[in-house]
Amino acid sequence: MNHTGTAHGQLEVGSYDKSMFRLAGRLNYNSVSGVSPEVSAMGRVRLLKWMGVEVTGDYLTQFYHTLEGVPLGWSLDMIVPPSDRLLPERTSQVYAGLYSDAGDHHLSAGAYYKKLSNLVYFADASKLFDSAIAGWEENIEVGSGTSRGVEVMYEKTGKILSWRLAYTWSKTDRLFPNLNNGDPFPAKYDRTHVVNATASAKVVEGDKIDLSLAGLFTYQTGHLETVQAGYWHDDTFITGPVEIAFYTSFNNYRMPPYIRCDLSAEVAFKNTRHPQTLNVGVYNILNRHNPFSLSYDPDTETWKKLSLLPIMPSLRYSISF
Repeated sequence: MNHTGTAHGQLEVGSYDKSMFRLAGRLNYNSVSGVSPEVSAMGRVRLLKWMGVEVTGDYLTQFYHTLEGVPLGWSLDMIVPPSDRLLPERTSQVYAGLYSDAGDHHLSAGAYYKKLSNLVYFADASKLFDSAIAGWEENIEVGSGTSRGVEVMYEKTGKILSWRLAYTWSKTDRLFPNLNNGDPFPAKYDRTHVVNATASAKVVEGDKIDLSLAGLFTYQTGHLETVQAGYWHDDTFITGPVEIAFYTSFNNYRMPPYIRCDLSAEVAFKNTRHPQTLNVGVYNILNRHNPFSLSYDPDTETWKKLSLLPIMPSLRYSISF
């Protein structure tokens, strides 16, 4: 049984549209790991009427682990609680950037660095679901990680047309002393480039109905999987010639990029006793089969990509009482 209790407080001075300082603290108690403090600080100073600078710093604790490395070739997350050996994850991060507001135009740009500790990795995925292995926790390696990146966002707001464009460049690594010969390797969800664009337009605004159109486009560098690089041959006295798969490193294969476009239209009926809304949308209008995971077919000795959710229409009708 695992119990967690928290007490927190926050001090804030100033206003968000001018200059503001915020200090927040949280005191956590976990029945396994004991007392764990958390601290967050933020300073936002407007240097000019249209521009300012923002700096944040956080020291955070996470009382559950997302177990990486399970199983080989699967895009699957497992959540495990902390224990005497698997201490809560710790994160220290800083961010610094500039922001600008000029009428309906909003721009922000900044960089961040994050250090993570007490990360967990299942070193022998083939034994994860083996009922014979009662001490599966002994196969978990504990390590650290880093993440750094640059974020840029531009937004235009208006009564008729609004849009937003955001771009992130990032690099996320893992380091486990007993894995990958002790060398760092990229995290499974290390996505170098992420681009998100959204737009909405109010086409009709009348006494009886409002008609709005909206769209979303996203491009993301594909995540990483661990696949075998080939085979090496061995000859044993008992079995004779055998083939043994070998791997160059962890997360050594980059999946194809994730690309998706969604469109929707919404009609709001206003001149009724009970306001009504009709929304018609199309998810993944490009019908792109974005790979979700890899699986190995031993019959053909090939890796196959599994894709989810092709083009999908949606219809929603609601009445407010």
